[in-house]
Formats: sequence, structure tokens, C-alpha cells
Amino acid sequence: MIPFEKEANYGGLMSSIDQYAKICGVSTYIQRGSIYAIDVRTANTGLQFNMDTDHGLIGSPEYFEDEISETADNQEIKETRKGYKITSLLEHRCMTGARVNLKSKDVTGTFHVLEGQHSFNGTDFLTEMTVI
Repeated sequence: MIPFEKEANYGGLMSSIDQYAKICGVSTYIQRGSIYAIDVRTANTGLQFNMDTDHGLIGSPEYFEDEISETADNQEIKETRKGYKITSLLEHRCMTGARVNLKSKDVTGTFHVLEGQHSFNGTDFLTEMTVI
């Protein structure tokens, strides 16, 4: 009999996929019924849009830094993600991996959507996204 190591996972399938994806340095998401595990900075979704005050940007982008750490093979792996949180009028093309050409008084550059959500507050349809 050949010995092999077992890895126990507790919780849901998506949380297990998320855990292993973080160790590999990629993001996981569900989009249009499929699960993806990719580095959004190298994703080629073919989607690209401009985000400025003429194209729905509301307010100023909010800078963030998140330190992510996971343990694999008794080694702690750390990554610091830097980017911006953006609010805009509804941008239906916003999805994970899409490229955003951001232009505001404080920030100008090309970023990739890490995550986002569409909402309705009773009067406005909005998109909130995190870009890196």
C-alpha cells in the first residue's frame, strides 16, 4: 500500500476553494454559474471601461491596503493588496477581472476589478467595486 497525505477540509466547498486559492495567490469568484480561480491582474476578460466623473464616478476613490495571510506547509504566506474602493452609477459591465481606466482628481491609472456589487437604494442604481 502506498502512503499518502490527507488534507481535511471543514466547511463549505467555496470556503475550501477560497482557502487554497489564497495560498496560491489568486482570487476566486462565481460568475455566470461558473467558479473561477485566477489572478485578476492578469485576467483577460475582454472587458474594459472608463471610470471618471463623466462616466458615472461618484465621489473620490477610497485607498485601501489589505494584508492577507495564509498558512501552507507550516509556512505563513503574506500578501499586501493595494487598491481603491469606487462607487459609481450602475456599470453593468463591472465584473471580476474587468479592466477599469480610472481618472479622478486624486487617482489616475488602469486597474482590475477584484470584486463588486450592484445595488438599488430606492432612488439610484449603484455599483460598488474594489479595484487593484
